[in-house]
Amino acid sequence: MKITQATTLNEYLSVFSLIYETYLQRNYIKPNLVNLYLSAKHLEPETQIWIGCKDDTVIITTSIFAHTDRSPIPSYEAFPDEITKLCQQQQRIGEVGFLASRLNSYKFLNNFLSIIYNIASRYLDTAIICCHPKHKFYYENIWKFEQIGEERPIARVNNAPGILMATTFQTDKLPESIKETVKQNEDYGYLSQDKKLTDEDYKNLNEIYKMVLSTQQL
Repeated sequence: MKITQATTLNEYLSVFSLIYETYLQRNYIKPNLVNLYLSAKHLEPETQIWIGCKDDTVIITTSIFAHTDRSPIPSYEAFPDEITKLCQQQQRIGEVGFLASRLNSYKFLNNFLSIIYNIASRYLDTAIICCHPKHKFYYENIWKFEQIGEERPIARVNNAPGILMATTFQTDKLPESIKETVKQNEDYGYLSQDKKLTDEDYKNLNEIYKMVLSTQQL
């Protein structure tokens, strides 16, 4: 599997297609006519979309969103007080979200997330996730996230329940097997992509986003 940052319009569209398929299967979203799902934050140049590819097919993805007063992270809508409080304590806050995968394997997932862990720790002091309560044990025990927001309905996923969790990347507290995987993949933390989408690409993405919103079936 090749891990890289999405840098082309086709890669972005492959990501949004995979998110759509995954979220639709979980009843997190309703069908739409373009078979794509993305957030407004995906349209920002600062957002990093990471992908794992096999034979040029995207098989897993997640995104890293930076939090600013001008453009809050996606979970700010559901957890404004918790995130505001966290911002008063830490300088670089971001969210890792929109995880979607074609494979159902914890070994595969752990390897991918160890790479994302390294990448996110280079850019953030604290990483936030919003996850279904049934996944709390995984993130709490494997990745040492702490719950900082109580369960509540999350509008962007059909009001499915969600909790807010955060980590400050204390690698020494990770389980030994995960710590070793993180160490093996630490060079990924220095990955960067100079190639960015063009202004025309972002214009096209904005049009696609409008289509997603306008063709949502109620």
